[in-house]
Amino acid sequence: RSPVLAIQDVVPATEYRFYPFYGFSGQRVRVRVVGQGEFDPVGALIGPDGTVLTEVDDTNGDLNPTIIYQLPTEGTYNVRVNGYIDGGNFEVIVEVLY
Repeated sequence: RSPVLAIQDVVPATEYRFYPFYGFSGQRVRVRVVGQGEFDPVGALIGPDGTVLTEVDDTNGDLNPTIIYQLPTEGTYNVRVNGYIDGGNFEVIVEVLY
């Protein structure tokens, strides 16, 4: 694993936060959004053309979403974070998997 992005932030209720990173065609990435306290985050991976590639709420019974995705093309991707119901504190972690 190789870290690409790690940010702690806060998202208000009904708003989105976006975190860009550069990816290459064929790379496998893992995106984790880890909520603090009772915050239930939702994470989405958005492609360079603005298309939502995948959106995840809960993973394996955990409120924190994890996305594992093979990038289809080279370019700037975005991780979008919002709260399921309310806002809250969270951390976004993007790693390249080898």
